[in-house]
Amino acid sequence: MDTPFAPLPAASPLTPPLVPGYASDAPRYKLHLPGGATLATFLGSPVAGTLILALNYQKLGRSGAAVLSVIVGVLATILILALALMLPAKTPNALFIIPQIAVMAALAKSLQGPAVERHKQLGGKIASMWVSAGIGLVGLVVFGSAIIGYVYLSAPNLGKNIVIGTKDEVYYKGAATAQDAQALGQALKGVGFFTDRGVSVALSKGPEGTIISFVVQEGAWNDPTVAPQFDLIGRAVAPSIGGLPVTIRLMNDKTEVKKEFVVK
Repeated sequence: MDTPFAPLPAASPLTPPLVPGYASDAPRYKLHLPGGATLATFLGSPVAGTLILALNYQKLGRSGAAVLSVIVGVLATILILALALMLPAKTPNALFIIPQIAVMAALAKSLQGPAVERHKQLGGKIASMWVSAGIGLVGLVVFGSAIIGYVYLSAPNLGKNIVIGTKDEVYYKGAATAQDAQALGQALKGVGFFTDRGVSVALSKGPEGTIISFVVQEGAWNDPTVAPQFDLIGRAVAPSIGGLPVTIRLMNDKTEVKKEFVVK
């Protein structure tokens, strides 16, 4: 079975034996160095790197391996994107980038290194690294667009927002008005919750009643002292938005609700 995981032979039947003095013996196509696949991966994710491998496979007459290379690259990129979205936002980028580069460097050298060396011995030309860089940048644009699109589509609709001070924000939706959001913001400022640190709070009014949502630090919802603090905040600001009862929601940095309780 033709697979990209089977290394290319050092000599290819498509490449004539080297006969000194005859320029026609040199392959007329250009191959990419294994480093080109590594560079493309660094710039544009595994799918860009496997595209470089696929171009080499295609020129060497292995179209099946070329197609499979791209499929593997796409699947690997999707997996990395899924992991990136699952892990905490503060996870270092190096945790994703370094393994991609290391794996691609090893695969490219193992699968295509001998064939590229034989190609050079026969007088074949090497494709410019600028081509690899260009493919990597295109991959970066596509990969980045996919991330932005996913975040945009999956982001919760917190509604419109107003700024309190210069950095703090109150989002509002449903039956809540800008006046409600302004009043809540001022009330939160009055109790010391808003101190112009870039904190965001969401206000919603509808069939479920009045809901105030707060983003808290990871795991804070499990701290038994946190809920009573927000209970007090809820009671203090409730008059500014129509009074009790008020539902308090504690969310993580992905705006997923982790704890909910009603202040009566």
